[in-house]
Amino acid sequence: MDYAQARAQVDAQHPAPRVLAVADDPELRQQLREALTGFEVIEAEEGDQALAAVKEELPDLVLTPLVLPGMDGVALMEQLRAYQPKLPVVVLVGEGEAEAVADKGFGGVADQPVEAAALRGAVGGLLEREGLA
Repeated sequence: MDYAQARAQVDAQHPAPRVLAVADDPELRQQLREALTGFEVIEAEEGDQALAAVKEELPDLVLTPLVLPGMDGVALMEQLRAYQPKLPVVVLVGEGEAEAVADKGFGGVADQPVEAAALRGAVGGLLEREGLA
């Protein structure tokens, strides 16, 4: 089964957009889950788990902090794009980090600490632009 067929099967089984939330901090993952009401949230603690989850779960979007142990958000996004070039990736940045990722190819940037309404808007807006919502 190719990616398009697998994607269609997942979409039929899961009507809500699926977001893979990557974060090594359990508190941040909980904040992301709570902020993303209305979305189906899949979780991964680090980059390698995220790569496996993308292949197994076929999320509509990946949400990752810039800083992760073992693999930063930029490296994760590059590996995700090698597997699925059109997969939208939103990066969470702390104060002063937005400029560092401006030209890295992320689909969106969201502030950390997480502000629920802003995050839902960024994720929902990107999914709409990509025709996935």
